[in-house]
Amino acid sequence: MRTRSALSYLPRCASLVLLCISLSTFEGHAHADSVVADREAEASAVSVEVLTDFPVHIGAGLQLSLPYRLEVFSSLGYMPGAYLDTINAFSESMGWYDELTSELIAASLENSLVWRVALGWRPVRGVGWYIRGGYSLAALGGGLSGSEVVAAVTNLMPSSGDESRNFGVDANVHLLDFETGWRFPVADRWHLRFAIGGAFTVYADVTVAPTWDVPRAREAAVAQLSEAGENYLKDVFHAYVHAATLTVATGWSF
Repeated sequence: MRTRSALSYLPRCASLVLLCISLSTFEGHAHADSVVADREAEASAVSVEVLTDFPVHIGAGLQLSLPYRLEVFSSLGYMPGAYLDTINAFSESMGWYDELTSELIAASLENSLVWRVALGWRPVRGVGWYIRGGYSLAALGGGLSGSEVVAAVTNLMPSSGDESRNFGVDANVHLLDFETGWRFPVADRWHLRFAIGGAFTVYADVTVAPTWDVPRAREAAVAQLSEAGENYLKDVFHAYVHAATLTVATGWSF
């Protein structure tokens, strides 16, 4: 009787096992479909922003969200004079360089455009925290600096008669940057973003050139002053022109 009683439970056990397998398979497919849907949603997310990375630039940005919570970001803007003054003031306060060097740096980056491209990642699904790193270029600016300023920072004397002349000073500064921040949803498709980070100069291409027709007799002396000014600025950019950054942005997702 006991054997028959035990055997009578076998069909019920088999049915229960089959039901569990079916539920597990369904849940697996549902989870896979959910992951795929999330990836497709992430891949289709595009947002535009207006932003400031103080004290580097003010501009507009475009972000493309990718699967696995990856993000590609690019922005274009310009460096306001007040931002550059902040970098110079801080560097002077730290004793990294003097006021004459600040004047030369300000002339070389006056009205520069700043372009940035970066790759980011959101470590936690459904959370606004992100980390991002990339490359920035400050270029297409430049202005005038007096020959006496170039002479003073390089410890060279301008040629007689050239003391009141101006040099054109231009710099293309290449930086590596990083940031970590948080994106807050405000309304449907609308968000605010705040971040802290840093930008570090890794290379600078500098041109210091006379703006006047140099007589042949003074060409060598002027060329020496120009080259000394270029080398001096390159060293200063590479050694000291770095900045902690504070980002404030607002944007719209499509």
